Amino acid sequence: MKKIAFALAMSALLSGCSRNPAIFPLNPFPTMTAMSCELKAVHEGALNPDYQRGKAGFAMKLTITNLDQQSGTAQVIGNVGTAEVRFTRLGDQMQFLEQTPAGNLTLLTVYTPPEAGKPLPAAYSRHILSTPANVSISQYAGSCQPKV
Repeated sequence: MKKIAFALAMSALLSGCSRNPAIFPLNPFPTMTAMSCELKAVHEGALNPDYQRGKAGFAMKLTITNLDQQSGTAQVIGNVGTAEVRFTRLGDQMQFLEQTPAGNLTLLTVYTPPEAGKPLPAAYSRHILSTPANVSISQYAGSCQPKV
């Protein structure tokens, strides 16, 4: 019984020392109905079956519209067309998850601005099965500009 009481007391004491997970003050997302994103490939490669690094630098533009937090959907317009994606907004992030017709997943994460009125930092990740046992891997970084 003493061990249980000691464990509970230590647990209460240590939980009071937990710090807030936010290590810096967050700026809110601006009011927007859409956003346009400019991203540049910072990493590209292929896995077939060994990993081979490709050239980075390819630029991509995406437009995100129809942000519907209630239904958890949005629309992304890119270089290949338009897709309805899953949309989640949690604190300092907006996440857009797309499942392509081939079953591949892409993820775009947009963060709150570092300062009010500044562009929104963004990271985009694609892992695409191009052909059997040939996976194209790419990471993009850039920013998004809110549209009212």
